[in-house]
Amino acid sequence: MTEIGEALAKLRRQVFTDGPFFNFEQEVSALLEYIYNTQLEYAACAEDLCITMDGSKDSYRLLGNFAAGQPLYEIHKAENDDLYICFKSPYSSNHTSNDSSAVDAKVKVPVLTTTGEDFCRL
Repeated sequence: MTEIGEALAKLRRQVFTDGPFFNFEQEVSALLEYIYNTQLEYAACAEDLCITMDGSKDSYRLLGNFAAGQPLYEIHKAENDDLYICFKSPYSSNHTSNDSSAVDAKVKVPVLTTTGEDFCRL
């Protein structure tokens, strides 16, 4: 997350207002927000209880062995060939990558598509 945040800060310093670099910046921002929110919202959950990670000892105690050894994110391909990162709750039983109920949230994978002209305009 730190590296994504640093990259986003560098993109924002360029003050893009439109075009492929602006779109990429927006997608990276959405990805970072998604990762942050899924970690906050889903990390402090047990099968019968969820609390927001607030930095308190109680929220970290509940964290325990959250998802120890389990994949939390999967890549899914949409019909239009866009890729999405999907969060899987480790508390969902019997979930597979094709089980839509196991996917709690998703975000588009940022893709930068540019031309030589786009780079020349920088």
